[in-house]
Amino acid sequence: MGRYYVYTWTYPDGYIDDDGTNLSGIIFYVGKGSRDRIDNHERLAIDFSRPQTAVSKTIRSIWRAGGKTLKLKPLKQKVAFFDDEKEAHAYEKQLIESLRGTGYLVNEKHNKARGKERLAQE
Repeated sequence: MGRYYVYTWTYPDGYIDDDGTNLSGIIFYVGKGSRDRIDNHERLAIDFSRPQTAVSKTIRSIWRAGGKTLKLKPLKQKVAFFDDEKEAHAYEKQLIESLRGTGYLVNEKHNKARGKERLAQE
């Protein structure tokens, strides 16, 4: 496997948004990383002393929807591996662009109106 990877965070089965939309299995974040980068978002969501990102806020909202912390867990998955960081970045960008029209991505550089509205309400 390559040193770099592209990963996704996905709403868990049974996750219903505040407006009643079933978001089960929908990707809400795409990222690029190495080593344990995929886990940083969860660590940040647990740490209430640090400023939160869009993805850590989404993780928290999923936990809250489960009735208690960590009952519902978002799914994280490494989807592609690369030896070259530029190739990994290009794939990340391509995947974000392919999902852009869904309105559910919370990637801060690429989010659409729905993601901004949802975060503003929290």
